[in-house]
Amino acid sequence: MNPGNMSQAFTALQQAMDMIERGEYAGADAQFDRAESLAPHFPGINLMRAQAMNRTGRVLDAVRHFGAAAVKAQIMGFQAHQQLAASLEQSAPDAAFQSYQDLLAPRYAPREIEARARKFIEEYTRKFTDHANTLLDTAANWALLHAPLLMERGFSFRGARVLEIGGSIVPAVCYLYAAMGARVCAVDKFRTAESINVLGHAAQRICHETIFARLAKRDLLPAEWLAGNPPLIMDEIVEFSSNSVTFDPRFLDFRGGVDAANLPFDSGSFDLVSSVATLEHVGDPDGDPADTVREIARVLKPGGWSAHMIDLCDHRDPKNAPLEFLKYSDAQWRAMSVPQNQRANRWRMSRWREAFKNAGLEEVVARPEPAGKTIPVTPETAAQLHADFKNLEFADLSAPGCLILSRKPL
Repeated sequence: MNPGNMSQAFTALQQAMDMIERGEYAGADAQFDRAESLAPHFPGINLMRAQAMNRTGRVLDAVRHFGAAAVKAQIMGFQAHQQLAASLEQSAPDAAFQSYQDLLAPRYAPREIEARARKFIEEYTRKFTDHANTLLDTAANWALLHAPLLMERGFSFRGARVLEIGGSIVPAVCYLYAAMGARVCAVDKFRTAESINVLGHAAQRICHETIFARLAKRDLLPAEWLAGNPPLIMDEIVEFSSNSVTFDPRFLDFRGGVDAANLPFDSGSFDLVSSVATLEHVGDPDGDPADTVREIARVLKPGGWSAHMIDLCDHRDPKNAPLEFLKYSDAQWRAMSVPQNQRANRWRMSRWREAFKNAGLEEVVARPEPAGKTIPVTPETAAQLHADFKNLEFADLSAPGCLILSRKPL
């Protein structure tokens, strides 16, 4: 399949979903048709069209497009899975089976219903177990990447005050910092304080349990880095109840709804400010990423460290079209309807390096990441980019990400 066609198909699908939200059904149908013509063998397009029709009550249109039997089965299965997921979110698998059975009883035998439900729960559990393992592997890789650079320059995590920007739904990086003896505060603009602490659905519980089980093995980080036994450390810091998790704020403090460009901390509060795949999102669409960099510099203590891994790829299709978002002007990019987790400020490594220097931080390490990987850039590729980007150095365009380690002067 042509990667360019696939990228255009994803754009058409996003436009279709946006049009449905606005009630522009004819336009949405046209975008679905366009996506299907660009990627005729991609199975998700028809499913998205069917689900969109059903969610908006356009059942008659769906029947005409797919047939009555297919739509009835699809609606019934969708409703059943919604109920099953809702029961799982309340950690009530027994109720999940019952609601699932009640809804599907007219269509399936009890044994088949039970098999379907068990399969759904297994897939649900596996999905979030895999998600947790991915988060933890990313966190461990980040620690193994930047911690040695800090330690060999005299930094110690034990007792250090660390600010993590973009703590995420399950803040694995913060847990590793805590296991290394740091006192951690995490901020996330798009989470509320309540949503950070509440384990209201099974997904978060599965993620936490998976991460703590991995920490118990003591094999994620070198033993000499740890401040003690990670499970015992977690027992002191984290407390679970039936539907929530609370943290000892002396060691782990999560704050939702905090804009990194306006941090609620006194100047000189932290020994380290860190982030993983977060800074590429700050300042978009209407702000200035440099504001966040200046705030990072402000809240660092003299001699404090700034360590950031920044993803420089287009998040909409990073594998096939990592530079696609550089084809647009700033005005065009701001006007595009892109999901929040896929929006990016489009800064390249050179601009980040300049921003940290302008904020008064001394650059220690600035290098492309992952090591040994580059985005293929040809003269033809560069020619397709907007004028703001096409004349950038090859090294700036070819870097899929970057690590920037800086220090605040004493």
